[in-house]
Amino acid sequence: MSDYAVKIIPKSPQMEIADAALDSAVRCLESKLAAGGIEAHSYDTPAFIDCGSNLEEIRCPLCGEELSFDWWGEAMDTAAGDGFASLEATLPCCGEKRSLNDLDYHFPCGFARWEIVVMNPAEEISPGCIVELETILDTPVRLIHAHI
Repeated sequence: MSDYAVKIIPKSPQMEIADAALDSAVRCLESKLAAGGIEAHSYDTPAFIDCGSNLEEIRCPLCGEELSFDWWGEAMDTAAGDGFASLEATLPCCGEKRSLNDLDYHFPCGFARWEIVVMNPAEEISPGCIVELETILDTPVRLIHAHI
């Protein structure tokens, strides 16, 4: 049987956070959710936070055109070359520049310098809990649902 994780990341890929705030958010989640484990991770530079095997397609956020995984892989390699300091890429469909963080990933993915991972939660994280986390973390968050 495979695992399921909910990864909580900031909407801004460059956003840094104090360890104390991450610890408070983990404690909050532990008090509200039954899960196989809850832990936080921090990174020196933005990391790609993926949805595991849930990733089916990637689309342009401007024109909706499907982007090939080959193009995306090359764009990721280019961005990785400077430690993901710049996530900007020129879209092949419309020639516009956009952040790799803003592509339309199905299922959602993103970039972040930190994440909170909730393994095998027994229930969905409620909207009220999300608001409480955003208050503790002092930033809007997005949820990445990963099939591992």
